[in-house]
Amino acid sequence: MTHNQFRFSFQDTDFFGQSWQAEDTKAVIVLVHGMGEHSSRYADFVVPKLIENNFSVVSFDHFGHGKTKGKRGYCPSFDAVLDSVSRVIEKAKKLFPNKPIFLYGHSMGGNVVVNYALRKNPDLKGIVASSPFLGLAFEPPVWKIKMAKFLRKIFPKMTLNGDLD
Repeated sequence: MTHNQFRFSFQDTDFFGQSWQAEDTKAVIVLVHGMGEHSSRYADFVVPKLIENNFSVVSFDHFGHGKTKGKRGYCPSFDAVLDSVSRVIEKAKKLFPNKPIFLYGHSMGGNVVVNYALRKNPDLKGIVASSPFLGLAFEPPVWKIKMAKFLRKIFPKMTLNGDLD
């Protein structure tokens, strides 16, 4: 297994990414992490299992996560998140030309890969959505929703401390 790190810039943000190459790559997994995680969280268990089965892996840290520069927990928009995934898929295609590409996302990453597949109509072999965050377990009170919308106008980059990595 060969491990490499890379950086790319998008929307005034310096992103951190990494790849793990299997000896005999049969396909590539673009791994999209969840909320409060980072790409390295998958390096000790998930990535080695994929490598054992000849899947190479390319991943990155979302806006506001891990080693990607910027304010913790902040991203400009959901469309920007989807576009950052496009950048990583392009990187995977350059690293592993002519190999089938799968998107794998966990939790928030599961939501991202499902929406990416639905909205972008990508040239992918498939997606895996592990425990995808597809909705809230309960509806927040109306006053909280109104307060959040109001605060968003005054403090568009406001985040709450959620102990994000």
